[in-house]
Amino acid sequence: MSDLETQRALTRRQARPQLVVTARGAVVREAVELESAELITLDRGDVVVVAEERFIGSKLRAKIVSPVVGWVSRRTLGLPEDRRHEEDELQTIVSTTGDYLPLLEVWVSHYSRHASTRRAGAVLHVLCLDAEAHEKVKAATRRPEWARFRVEVHAAPPAPPAGAETDSKTVQISRQMRRLAHFWKARLACVQEVLLAAPPGAPVVHSDADAF
Repeated sequence: MSDLETQRALTRRQARPQLVVTARGAVVREAVELESAELITLDRGDVVVVAEERFIGSKLRAKIVSPVVGWVSRRTLGLPEDRRHEEDELQTIVSTTGDYLPLLEVWVSHYSRHASTRRAGAVLHVLCLDAEAHEKVKAATRRPEWARFRVEVHAAPPAPPAGAETDSKTVQISRQMRRLAHFWKARLACVQEVLLAAPPGAPVVHSDADAF
């Protein structure tokens, strides 16, 4: 099993509390596994309370605690009518370190003029890969060019230390590779978190200030 498959299989998180059955029916099973016993089939329009969501392989499952306790396919559930507007929210993910914040500022200025960000409710998720970025991004979000977005700041776990100049070249390269792997795992975890939290049908994109 790949690292991605392992991470997805183990992912468990608190989900949005109330959804409705949007499919013709939702089969409620006793456990998260698809082979577990069937308890009941919910009808379209039934309201459910979701306690958590979990990937089993490539399939996203939802644990409900009302009107019955069990597991259903996440794709059979959707937002209530009064929250359907959230499905149009554009969710954009970008990451930065403190050193790259000036480049991120240019990216934000450019991206805020993009047509797809002009819709109401555009959300910008900024993953801060170090403490310096976290501090500076918090301050930057008060600037006018950030006002177009609803900004959510995510903090990555501390990265392994960088190699010192006194280290051998081999040690420096090894530490650099570990830091790069750490940053990519943090990006993957952030993307997965946003995907799980985004309203059903909402567009989610990952961008990179380096590409600008």
